[in-house]
Amino acid sequence: MKKSVLFVLVVAVTSICSGQWLERQLVLGDTFGGISLVAAGGIVVNPISGNVYIESDPVQVFSPATHEKLRGPGLSGLVVFCPGSGKGYILRDTAVILDATADTVIGTTVLPFAPDYHAYSPTLNRLYLGGQNEETLLVFDPDGDSVLRSIGVGARVSSLLWDSVWNRVYVGTQMDSASIRVLDCATDSFTESVQIGSGDPRGLVLSYASRKLYCCSWTDINVVSTDSLKSIGIVRGMNMPSPDRFVYSPVTDRLYWGSGSFTDTISVIDCQGDTIRAQFEASVPVLAASSLDGRIYVGLDGSAQVLVVDTSDSVVDSVPLPTVPSRGVPALTFRPDRNELYGVTGGDLAFIIDASVDTFAGAVSYAAYLPRQMVHNPAGNKLYLLCPTQDEMLVMDSTFGTPKHMFGAATNSYAAPVLNPTLNRLYVADAAMLRVIDCNSDSLLASRGMYGITHPVPVLVPYLNKLYVFAGSGSGDSVYAYDCLRDTVRSVFYLTDAAPCAVFDSRSNRIFFACEDAPTLRAIDPTTDSVVKTFDLVGGSNHGRIALNPDLGRLYYTDQSPNRMFTIDLLTDSVIASDSLPWDVDTMFLDQRLGKLFLCSRDVAEVLVFDCYQGAIVDTVDADYQYAGLMDDRNDKLYLRDGAVVDCRYDSVVTTLPPGLLNPHSMAWDAIDNRVFQASANMLYVYRDELSGVADKPVGTRTQRLPTIIRGVLYLPDAVGGERSAVSAHLLDISGRKVLDLKPGPNDVRALAPGVYFVREAQTQAVRKVIISD
Repeated sequence: MKKSVLFVLVVAVTSICSGQWLERQLVLGDTFGGISLVAAGGIVVNPISGNVYIESDPVQVFSPATHEKLRGPGLSGLVVFCPGSGKGYILRDTAVILDATADTVIGTTVLPFAPDYHAYSPTLNRLYLGGQNEETLLVFDPDGDSVLRSIGVGARVSSLLWDSVWNRVYVGTQMDSASIRVLDCATDSFTESVQIGSGDPRGLVLSYASRKLYCCSWTDINVVSTDSLKSIGIVRGMNMPSPDRFVYSPVTDRLYWGSGSFTDTISVIDCQGDTIRAQFEASVPVLAASSLDGRIYVGLDGSAQVLVVDTSDSVVDSVPLPTVPSRGVPALTFRPDRNELYGVTGGDLAFIIDASVDTFAGAVSYAAYLPRQMVHNPAGNKLYLLCPTQDEMLVMDSTFGTPKHMFGAATNSYAAPVLNPTLNRLYVADAAMLRVIDCNSDSLLASRGMYGITHPVPVLVPYLNKLYVFAGSGSGDSVYAYDCLRDTVRSVFYLTDAAPCAVFDSRSNRIFFACEDAPTLRAIDPTTDSVVKTFDLVGGSNHGRIALNPDLGRLYYTDQSPNRMFTIDLLTDSVIASDSLPWDVDTMFLDQRLGKLFLCSRDVAEVLVFDCYQGAIVDTVDADYQYAGLMDDRNDKLYLRDGAVVDCRYDSVVTTLPPGLLNPHSMAWDAIDNRVFQASANMLYVYRDELSGVADKPVGTRTQRLPTIIRGVLYLPDAVGGERSAVSAHLLDISGRKVLDLKPGPNDVRALAPGVYFVREAQTQAVRKVIISD
């Protein structure tokens, strides 16, 4: 019987061609992108077109009539409309001019500063602008799109409000003056200054029925008569009020003021007697008042609902919103001509409530999806994107059509996904929870509790269909086991500290994990849930990282206390090397084809290259790691988050891809179509490294040192080590047992059974994998 030996070696066969990388880029969530968070601003209705603007970053626009999102201006700022000129403005260091009929940008004009406050006088069609760090008031002409004049205030501006009865603008000034300046819009000149005590008047509210101006500061409310322009009283006992959360009801002549997060109350002030007539609990509320029937609408922090308060100051109803229950409501506004309430939830929806019946009437998605993790599933050729900021997961197929949404599939930034190809399920280890997703139907099947885990480290044992979840750094000491077939989870044992990293070795059928505070690496037998081996090391920290090279049967562990890398031979269960590292290593990427480890640091813009065959650091690459990366060892490329692509054959950066500085947060590799996915807020980038050409440069010099076989004879070159007559290597079977001593030159292996063997050098202890076949 003729036998041959195949040495498992990968020789690079690709060359790099320009322009072959970016295949496409896609917007996640919706056609026009979205926003991550609602800014401190609110919601503004365009009185001409009827469309609604959300003062977010960037500004979003939607139609309440069609429930459709419209293309926005693509920038952020305060929004104001001037119906007298048919225009609107987005105020920043320039005034971006909008055609209020078409909701389109038609021009810009430069401003002396970026306004923080504005007041519009429709009587004269004038816009008044102030800045919190400015002592100047700008008078802006919407007809000519220009600043008519600048008026000195004498103090920094903290608020602006127009009075339609007197055609005045009230200007609140900050701490050092604590006064209200009164501007006559007919002459654009200050006529009065009203002292109101201490505290910035950050909010101004008019009661036309009582002819009063309420000046809301952080400590109390000063009351000014709009007839006499005199301070006539103070409303106290407001329980740490928030002057940015108040609303006036013209129907009841009452002022509703929401307190901050310290007390979570709403105080109701009777403007006739300036007394507090009622208080009720509400968590960091935002408020809107119906000018038709006097009802007050309350949006809550951390709750996807709107409370309805009637004129008796009682909560009479609650309108639930169709989104994640923990979503808060950061902005509300009432529109009287349609009797509708518009609001947004924190992170995903602009919603409409029919105020005539106080029911939900529609919603528009404005979400910006920021995937923190991605998994490509070859079964069905699907991409799963975990978006914890939205409390959901997106599923995209290979056509990149509209993604499917799974709410509640990921809620924590440290959520970690594991794919089980046997059952075609995705497990997401999350904060105190394991979520089970059926990839056939793309549905959330179950959520199983795992108390005490906030930074999960999941490891799948495929042959047992068993998932272990360790408590990662800073999240406790529990270890849970999930039976994938029985759908049960249980705590199998406790550790004295957390486990920052873990990996499963399929050859020895053991799980190896590090301990955060103890300088050890341990092995678990998953059939008995017991620790069967402990490796005593030096150090122990929450920055421990593990990489497994199954071809060589080596485990590599790096620590930052001190900076060392340990090499463990899994054939003999022994630590065979301990090497100092020049700096902190935060993660490792293995190119299994080449037998190289790439060690990356967040603090140093260099990548260390460790040759697993030589057992030494052989090179460095000038590249910035920045928290995320992906190894594509099919093409021998390492993708790093800042856009650098490292050619692992030559240990060099071959290109820098867009989006570059856009800081994508997660990556995934598509083995079916040979594509790399990279995600940032709103965007998914698809790269393809096409195989093209043949490299004319060999990979290092290892090709000169490899054992070869001719007709059942294993040949070792002299370079393997030692004299020709001396034993220079050993041939080991898959269990690590020595079956033959090898000398330089020919070695007869015809008597050995076919299978996988390992050649271990006697001098360097380097291991090569060989396959003996018939």
